[in-house]
Amino acid sequence: MANQENLNTDDLTEQWLFDYYVDKCVTKSSQSEQVDDSSRSFLEVLMTHSIDPDYGMNKIKANMLIVMDYQFQLTRLDISDLESSHTKQLLQSKDSTTELFNLMAGLRDSLLYLEKESKKVDLCHACLLHVHAYIFQVLHSLETAGKTIYDSNELQSYKSAILKKAGKDLGSPSKAEKNILQACQNLLKGKEKAKKDLPSLDDLINLLGKLVKEIHATFPRPEIAKIAESYVRLQSKLVQTANGDLLTSQQSSKLSIEQIAQQKNSSSEADGQQGNNNSSSGDNGRPGKRKNSEKSDSEASSSTPQKVSRGIQQNKSRNTHQESRVSKAPQKNPVVIQAQEPKVKKPASHARVKKGPWTPEEEEEFVVSVLQIGVGKWVEVKNHIQAERSSVQLKDKWRNIPKSRIRSIAREHKLPVPK
Repeated sequence: MANQENLNTDDLTEQWLFDYYVDKCVTKSSQSEQVDDSSRSFLEVLMTHSIDPDYGMNKIKANMLIVMDYQFQLTRLDISDLESSHTKQLLQSKDSTTELFNLMAGLRDSLLYLEKESKKVDLCHACLLHVHAYIFQVLHSLETAGKTIYDSNELQSYKSAILKKAGKDLGSPSKAEKNILQACQNLLKGKEKAKKDLPSLDDLINLLGKLVKEIHATFPRPEIAKIAESYVRLQSKLVQTANGDLLTSQQSSKLSIEQIAQQKNSSSEADGQQGNNNSSSGDNGRPGKRKNSEKSDSEASSSTPQKVSRGIQQNKSRNTHQESRVSKAPQKNPVVIQAQEPKVKKPASHARVKKGPWTPEEEEEFVVSVLQIGVGKWVEVKNHIQAERSSVQLKDKWRNIPKSRIRSIAREHKLPVPK
């Protein structure tokens, strides 16, 4: 069984796609929704050309898809009622009858594999018994029809062989399974009443749907679905975080403006109080120096310059006091956004220059050239196919091409298939 570590990027991506489409198709089928043809075709291509059958549970998934497809085909045939004119007309054609028997044989093979590998033994046993019982009823219906495309002895031989094969597939049948086998034996002996004890095709179709659903429930969820969910959650968190940061920034800006306004108002009030104090002290003067309330005009005129000079000193001291108080007041420095010059990016080296996606024709020509010239001779390969890509790109491309793709091209051009 291959390990995940042994898969390259392309192989792992295709494996994840296979797991995703298996989950998608089975989920739709279990919900009675029609699986689109594009999904079926894509799964068929992946199973045929891409995925490693030995990886993980790929074989179980493939057989489960086969059972689901047979269930769809049996439903579409609409031959549950063996007595209907539609069913009788269909069974009169040997090609249609052979196609039905081949379909049942393929269904039996997948059920035997799932019985062994999926551990759903009881459910697989029930499906196998219903397959044999329905084939037995078809053979009996052909035998009792007026015109038959088979000989009567030939049909009797087929019916006996079906019962033997059913006993072999079931091994140790349960009581209910023994009752169905006994009803087949009674019908083989000509007891027509035993037909009512046999399961119908609808019972088989319902059992197949139940088996597919239970096996599908044992698989882990596809990695692509997990990655997609994680990505959506991350995107949602990023959007919420971005909106939260924007709201916080707006609130912070509003708060800063309010703080500046409050500081400005408090400074204005402090300046007004200081001015009132200085004016009151200037009116009182210095007590004790003037004993008489009346002064002469000469004294008044001589004292005027002193008051002016003293007022100037008070104004200077008041301004100095205001400046010191304002400088101590908490202020928020404005944010200065400096313009940054864009960094000059170095030109990509020649080894990293990309011409664009590889076309299937270009890839095929490249693989053929490598198989002819040899791995590692990238310069010669480049010159041989006249590639515009660098030798480093050619080397990386060879490393990432799936081995299944290389083998397919080698067989197509009849070149040695690499191991």
